Amino acid sequence: MVSEWKDNLELRSMDLLSQAIKWHYKGLNVILVKGNSKVAAGRWAKWGLSPQREYDVVNLIQDSSKSTKYNIGLVCGMRSRAVPENWGYFTVIDCDDLSTLERVYELIKEKVRAEVPRVISARGGHLWLRTKFQVKTKRLNGLNAEVKGFMSYVLSPGSLHPVSGHVYELVGGFCEIPFVDDAIDIGLEYQETVRLTRLSKAIFVNNSKVILKYKTRSEVDRALILSLCNLGLPYNRVEQIYLLSSHKKHLDSDKEDFRKRMRAEYERALYYVKKENRGNEERYLLSQKIRQWVLDGNYAEFFNSRFKETFGILLLIHSDVASLSKKSSWHLAVRDVWLWSGLSFMTVVGATKKLIEGGFLKLNQSSIGRLANVYGWGEKVMKVCRDIECDGRDVRFNRFLHYALPKNQTGRVALYLYHHLLRDPKTLENIVIKTGYKYSTVVKAVDLLIYYGLIVQDGVYLSANPDIESILRRPEIYEKVLQSYRQIESERAIIRPQ
Repeated sequence: MVSEWKDNLELRSMDLLSQAIKWHYKGLNVILVKGNSKVAAGRWAKWGLSPQREYDVVNLIQDSSKSTKYNIGLVCGMRSRAVPENWGYFTVIDCDDLSTLERVYELIKEKVRAEVPRVISARGGHLWLRTKFQVKTKRLNGLNAEVKGFMSYVLSPGSLHPVSGHVYELVGGFCEIPFVDDAIDIGLEYQETVRLTRLSKAIFVNNSKVILKYKTRSEVDRALILSLCNLGLPYNRVEQIYLLSSHKKHLDSDKEDFRKRMRAEYERALYYVKKENRGNEERYLLSQKIRQWVLDGNYAEFFNSRFKETFGILLLIHSDVASLSKKSSWHLAVRDVWLWSGLSFMTVVGATKKLIEGGFLKLNQSSIGRLANVYGWGEKVMKVCRDIECDGRDVRFNRFLHYALPKNQTGRVALYLYHHLLRDPKTLENIVIKTGYKYSTVVKAVDLLIYYGLIVQDGVYLSANPDIESILRRPEIYEKVLQSYRQIESERAIIRPQ
């Protein structure tokens, strides 16, 4: 967690990027707001619909970090990716005067039985909450206050009011944002947000290019219903959207058996969705087993000892992408593997070809290029990993770790050793025996990991520190990560097709 700020003066003295990063790790999406108004500086709707990652914040703020012409806006009705999904959604009650602020503050404090962060504005102030679902932006009945919910934003503490010049200040320092389990109980109203897929949206608006791909109206109906079921919508919502759709329908809502037939189509689509989800879980588990196989070092017997580290890194990257896609095939560009791995481009191309020829990867295209290719797992790796027991540990291939470690052999060995030590503590001698690296190489890599705080030493045993995010938030590490990130992104921009 981000350390609490002792006073508002310290917050105001930070540059925009530092402020934005701190709010990000508090769980809030951030945007730039023009200093002479409350208008967002550019398009921001995307961040009202999707959680931000740290490098999204960096890209958004870095060009304006030295400017005093901007304030930081905090997006309501959303959360950042620095917090888990069950964190909830950021909601603000904007009170028009101080008396209303105190009144609502006491009311909410009594309901949640916890301290509520308060921000004093020019006339009134803000109260910060977390809600289980997104709430509507609306006026509160009988109060001089407005709920800032879905697709809205407020100025952050430390910002200057565009008219009065008043500084938005936290009262009593920052405290944990309280979670409201039942927002309706305090007068809030949930926002219904159904984000249709591209297919269902095209059918909904009767897009002729999409409709003509289907031979009959019943096929169009089934495509729409299946698409809605994939979103996890209940039957009543699927029926409602179906009736509102503009396309020519196969089911006639005026007939007596409409609901019966509609329910049958819904159940059919639901069956296919559940079947597909079961397949997704199996594919995800396979990718995790392959990861486990690599981290255990058992893959090394299939490769030349000189290049086993290279093949291990590539298999880890592919297992990470495959786990996220949860599909039998996934898209991955060789240039991304090159940038994430720290290996040379030709080494990545050559090693990828070897993995394909050896039956560890399957390429669904004719050649390996810089643009994205479609990969799948080969027969050999599926056969080897089928019976592996996966311990369920969260060992996601953290790409920020690549930004922190140097792009040389010591850095690559250190990266491999870190993932290897995630399983269980080992002595230095055990690491040398298990990995097959030279003693001097292992010592250099271990010294590097200890310097970064990635592993800790307990007597003769070494163990991995799994809390990578807290490590990367250390100022000296963060600067290295940021510098490396910008360099890699600039390299990507050069080879990215226009």
